Amino acid sequence: MTTKDAANTKAPVVESKPANKLTFRDRLSQLNFLDACKLLGPAGKN
Repeated sequence: MTTKDAANTKAPVVESKPANKLTFRDRLSQLNFLDACKLLGPAGKN
């Protein structure tokens, strides 16, 4: 897909990194509330 084709589409084209190139922050940003609570343990919902 060229830049011109991307400009003509309704949804923006989003470049993503391969899984092995994601930073810790990238990974954390994908967690939903319940998954974050599980990682935080018993104090997760406080």
